[in-house]
Parts: sequence; structure tokens; C-alpha cells
Amino acid sequence: MFVLNEWLRESMAKGVCNGQLSLAFTATKAADYMAKGIFTSEDVEYIATNAIEPVAAEIVETTEESQTTEESQTGSGLS
Repeated sequence: MFVLNEWLRESMAKGVCNGQLSLAFTATKAADYMAKGIFTSEDVEYIATNAIEPVAAEIVETTEESQTTEESQTGSGLS
């Protein structure tokens, strides 16, 4: 048997986890669904604990030129 609130809460949590939905949008919709009686506080709590936004890894690139420049700036310290 299809249960609307279970399907919605699972879809919303998965949507945030895979980056298709923002957490802010999901929180707003969850509150709206709770006000309309579609969600209970337990449904909203499930979404709050399971909807985790993905974290993008920061890519740091270093070039040979910038490393050479840094090495020449530190130098040998002879005066």
C-alpha cells in the first residue's frame, strides 16, 4: 500500500543527500507539509536527521612555477 508521507520524506531526504534539493527548500516544504497535516513531527525529525547536504571537495592545484617562486623568496637567508 502506498503511503504518501513516507514516500515524500524518503524522497526529500534522498534529494538533499544527492544534491538535487537544497536543505533550505526541504526544510520549508517539510514545515508546510506539517502545517497541512501531511507530515507529523516525527516525519520532519526524520528529514532533519537524514537530509545531509553533500560536501564538495576543494581542489587545490599547485604549479611548478608557484613552488619555484616560493622557494626563491625564502632563499638561503645570507646577507
